[in-house]
Amino acid sequence: MRKSALFLSLLLILTALFPCLSASAFTPSDFEVTASSAMLVNIDSGDVVYSKNTDSRQYVGAISNLMTALVVCDNVADIDNTFITIDKKLLDHFLGSGAAMSHFSAGQSCSVRMLLQFLLVSSGSDAALILADYVGGGDYLAFVDMMNDKADKLGMDGTNYVVPYGLYEDEQYSTAADTYKLMTAAFKNDDILSICSMSRFTADANEIYSARAVVTTNYLVNKVSNYYYRYAVAGKTGYTDAGGMCIASMASKDGVSYYCILLGCPKTVNGESVRVDMTESIKLYKWAFSSFSFKTVTEKGEPIVGIDADGNTVGGVNVDLSWQTDYLQLYAANTVVALMPNDADRTSVIFEIDLQHDVYDAPIKSGDLLGTASIVYGGEKIGEVGLVAADSADYSFTLHVIRGIKWMCSTVIARLLLIVLALGIILGIIFIIISNRRRKRRNRLRMYKRL
Repeated sequence: MRKSALFLSLLLILTALFPCLSASAFTPSDFEVTASSAMLVNIDSGDVVYSKNTDSRQYVGAISNLMTALVVCDNVADIDNTFITIDKKLLDHFLGSGAAMSHFSAGQSCSVRMLLQFLLVSSGSDAALILADYVGGGDYLAFVDMMNDKADKLGMDGTNYVVPYGLYEDEQYSTAADTYKLMTAAFKNDDILSICSMSRFTADANEIYSARAVVTTNYLVNKVSNYYYRYAVAGKTGYTDAGGMCIASMASKDGVSYYCILLGCPKTVNGESVRVDMTESIKLYKWAFSSFSFKTVTEKGEPIVGIDADGNTVGGVNVDLSWQTDYLQLYAANTVVALMPNDADRTSVIFEIDLQHDVYDAPIKSGDLLGTASIVYGGEKIGEVGLVAADSADYSFTLHVIRGIKWMCSTVIARLLLIVLALGIILGIIFIIISNRRRKRRNRLRMYKRL
């Protein structure tokens, strides 16, 4: 468990260090993905490096147990010391269904952790119902409502649950895109990640069985399986006749990690039974690990030259209200690392500049954020970088006054005001002249009278 917790912590740190990138899908050239729906996502960056019908409705089988486990862990504080006594009616619920069973005995007391292990390692439908009945207060349908509420909170718009286990139900479905959201949430829980990493566990003895080994249905993590993949970390499988083979797994190599989701895989190839969900997962992982790597596409403090929305080359901004500076060059505010094909280089990257203003007023300090640049490779946005001023620009009050005067002279209203003001001044002058003349006349009349 400690190893799983450490691994999860590393993933979270990497996610914080690398910028969140938009989806950028590529296609492997040497094999075809036969799954109905698929998604390969780099965990560290959020890049989608392969996608196929990610929003199409699929029957995911026991992959839905991840949601069951997530809701249980949300509502049970201590899964090791919380015990549930198993009711016979819950075991009888599956009679004749052909569901994967955990072989509990009625009256057996089982810890929530043990039930979660049956739920996630061997897809035990009875374990799912027992947990749902307990957390739902004796009503597993109330628990299903909790599952749907959780799905809504996670933004799983293409998902619906009607039962807490993975048996086929016409109205129980999900999508690859939603499964990615579910995995991301579920694997943040140390207990769920740890259990989904198990290749086997030892089940408690009961009245029917002695203590026994229970083996995972996820052969990618099982060293004795023909489908073992050394870099696989965890996962959950699912199967229904209607939905085919499904798997949601995680792998990590040299500090780089991926989620791989394959839904609706065929059960046979050329008439032979083959675990296509396993083989194609391995192919996708090998392709991703060998074809992509993180590369520095811009360094902090590096000059940035790109294009604006009109296709014009932009490398700086015009400045007003400063005597010394009328232009400032743009620099990268931070270092950006992006997931790119191994054969790509920085010369293939384009910066699409988005500035806040056409002209920037002083004062501007060195390092002030002036805009952003989308980093584009192959027509897809792979990152974003802030654009900051390279130098400072001091403010001039005199230039501010001059601009105000120019503005006043440049507007119709201002011109009218100036005309009115000019007329007022002229009329004032005329009034003063006339007043002076009248005063002079009066003064002369007084002088004549005295004489």
